[in-house]
Amino acid sequence: MADAKLVKRLRQGSDVWNAWRERRNTDVRLNLSGTNLNRADLSETNLRRADLSGAVLSGARLETTTFDNIDLQDYQSPWEARQGIREYLTYSNQ
Repeated sequence: MADAKLVKRLRQGSDVWNAWRERRNTDVRLNLSGTNLNRADLSETNLRRADLSGAVLSGARLETTTFDNIDLQDYQSPWEARQGIREYLTYSNQ
């Protein structure tokens, strides 16, 4: 599960987040797993080496976001979150 302090800082905007990342070692893996970032403005945010497994990013603004070396295991796309696409694909392939 995501670190609540990280999520709070991320929600303060890309300027605050990126300044904090520059002061800290950017090679550290950041735990943002399971975070609901629905409709979040993540444009120009440095998410390098972030664990976004299980995160919900539907409707998020992602222009020029840095996604180098991230973990998207179990990421929920908008279709999966809203339509249950995994169940649909399983059913339609039977």
